[in-house]
Amino acid sequence: GANSQTGTACNPCTDTVTGISWGRWSQVSLVKTDLLKPLSTTAPINPSTASVGNGGVHWISTPSLSGPVTLPISGTYNYVATGGTNPTDSAGLQGVLNSASLTANFTQQTVNLGVNVTMPAASITASASNVPIYKGAEFAAASGSSAGLSVTCSGTACGTSPLGKVAGAFVGSGGQGAVMGYGFVPNPLLNNNAITGVVGFRR
Repeated sequence: GANSQTGTACNPCTDTVTGISWGRWSQVSLVKTDLLKPLSTTAPINPSTASVGNGGVHWISTPSLSGPVTLPISGTYNYVATGGTNPTDSAGLQGVLNSASLTANFTQQTVNLGVNVTMPAASITASASNVPIYKGAEFAAASGSSAGLSVTCSGTACGTSPLGKVAGAFVGSGGQGAVMGYGFVPNPLLNNNAITGVVGFRR
């Protein structure tokens, strides 16, 4: 689909080496147009509108691609986090992205990943090892999935079983850059106060 938005841009930045940009739209109103309608209908394409609350919408973009991403067929590479948005929760509270890590083993076609964020009432650390690279460039790990994400949480907002998901993809020639987004729920038994953010990497 095609999307447009209005709102206030927060923490916008660009890595000039990879061309990866990131930021956050707060108090955003989204207009989505689904361009994939069934071929059997002649009905017009009607856009839908959605408003997002205080947490806003984190976004990360890459330069235009002229073809599919090609990755090295062997070797292990450590990627360096070049920056990301300040994490936010559903109430609009902002936190700090303390660290993010990504190591790719292209021989085995797996990644090790990690994220650490601090919010006003929670400090969260998440990590996963040997996460498969699929569709030639993508990776994802979630709590309880086969590519299990370990999530620990300390603070007054934390419950006994915090949940999380981290997903990303390699970009550029030879996978020179990577993008990653994350979402955490510190206490799923009491609320759905999700914490989200994005990170850019290069090697």
